[in-house]
Amino acid sequence: YGHAHGREDLIVLEVLTFRPSKMFNKIILFLLINESLAFVVRLSEGECNPTPINLENSFLTSCGDIVQDSDTCDSAWSAFAGAFANKDPTTVTQSDYAPYFDVLPIEVEDNQSLFWSGTFELVDLVSCMCSTGADVVSSANTPSSEIINQIGNINWCGIEGGGIQYEGSCLCSVTTNFWVQFSTEFAQAARGTIFYIGYGEKDGGTFQSTSFFASVEVPNLEYPRVTSAVVIVVHRKGEGESCGEGTLITLKNTLNEKNL
Repeated sequence: YGHAHGREDLIVLEVLTFRPSKMFNKIILFLLINESLAFVVRLSEGECNPTPINLENSFLTSCGDIVQDSDTCDSAWSAFAGAFANKDPTTVTQSDYAPYFDVLPIEVEDNQSLFWSGTFELVDLVSCMCSTGADVVSSANTPSSEIINQIGNINWCGIEGGGIQYEGSCLCSVTTNFWVQFSTEFAQAARGTIFYIGYGEKDGGTFQSTSFFASVEVPNLEYPRVTSAVVIVVHRKGEGESCGEGTLITLKNTLNEKNL
């Protein structure tokens, strides 16, 4: 399977058995063992790379591939750029991106929301397998996030009164605030049972308080809109954390406190 997808490091290693589920019947066999996994850009305060010079064209091309509606893509670009263009980067907040998500709202059916930490490549694969029964929507593959992910690991920012900053560095928080708003809206769209795939070999444990899942998404999972959570931990056999260990105890207690 890994060879068929051009991936030498994607192989079937073991089956981790959880509560019966249509999704698990299809995805549980996939395990990434590459030591360096790909991540969606998750940035902190500080200086980051400047805005790509071709950002608008790349955005519209990516949007066209995914949404396939030029009018919607034009509106999405206007809302996205409007969040930071012509603004002092220090004044850009997560709520500035809300109009973008009004254009591309996150729509997820009950029992379809898939969250993740440190397992982007696996989640990206799983959430593209609807034809084989993995009927889930991940925070990596909704149109509003996939447009950005398809462009690459990018940052962006504006200049007060001067449009978009294409030279010099950008303040990382401008990009971070986009992902904070996205994670908030993705979690608030979840209904019924949610799924989470975490990387069990992360330094510091699978469930870390600084992750977007812990700091943004879990606080926005509210009962009774969300009723339960199913956790999958990906790790090499005998390595890292497994269920009922370390930070996964913290995760279970945190979810139980929210009546999940």
